[in-house]
Amino acid sequence: MATHRERSFIASVASESGSLGYFGQLHTERLLNPFHNFSWFVPSGDYYASHVLGHVREPRAIPKLLWYFRSTDAGYVIFVRSQLFFGRFIGFRKSCLGALSTKEDGRSTFRFDPDIGAEPRLGDEIVTRLISLDTGKPLCLRDKHFRYRVTKHNFESKGCTYIAADGGAPFKLRLKIVQTNVPYLDNPNEV
Repeated sequence: MATHRERSFIASVASESGSLGYFGQLHTERLLNPFHNFSWFVPSGDYYASHVLGHVREPRAIPKLLWYFRSTDAGYVIFVRSQLFFGRFIGFRKSCLGALSTKEDGRSTFRFDPDIGAEPRLGDEIVTRLISLDTGKPLCLRDKHFRYRVTKHNFESKGCTYIAADGGAPFKLRLKIVQTNVPYLDNPNEV
């Protein structure tokens, strides 16, 4: 039986069609995060939606996402290995998927459908759906209007597609495995 380290891997992640990326890459507007928990007392870095994962139908010249799929007893936990948001984990906040700070609790876990096998192979390209083990449902595309500031006192909104845990059209990811048998960032000697 393969160890967690043998089942862990780094892969470039894309959608089957269009472009998958963070809102900060996909949109020129600085979109406000409608899922933000506002507090007068606690400053929060997620006021803007640049870390939210989104999708656009047309191809965009943006870097592919590079994610580390860490195998655990509870499923796969995903960490960002791309330059943008490096080290953050991929997780849900109010049904919206994004790159979240590792200081936050509640890491999301996932499984693949179909299963990618006990030991992924270098160079393999796999088309799969990610199932959220938090909700039991596949990741999907949902549409919502996001606001952005036009002037100091005026806002406009823009329809955007984001990645959610349910309530939308399921979609598949295209994974290209670039490194296998990968340790966690802070534990190179793990098994």
